[in-house]
Amino acid sequence: MKSNTLAEILSKHGQGTQEDKKIVIPEEQSITLYASLGGEALMVADVRSVELTDETILAVTSKGDLFAIATEDIRAMRVGPQANKKRTGLIRA
Repeated sequence: MKSNTLAEILSKHGQGTQEDKKIVIPEEQSITLYASLGGEALMVADVRSVELTDETILAVTSKGDLFAIATEDIRAMRVGPQANKKRTGLIRA
């Protein structure tokens, strides 16, 4: 995936805001990156901020883990509400 496509998805659908060189994801959003590493797949869950260049993506998770991945290896991204957060319009019994 290209870095400008990743940035657009994070900003538009992930509600990320630009802070310096990073795109910061709000607490109520959940971002999961899916990367292809040869015959293996890597899933990076609960991404809180992303720094993009033309060749790499630096993703920091809620646990503080830093993942450096080639942008060309990113295959998909899951964007949705944070787990255990109340969704608008839903009532839990």
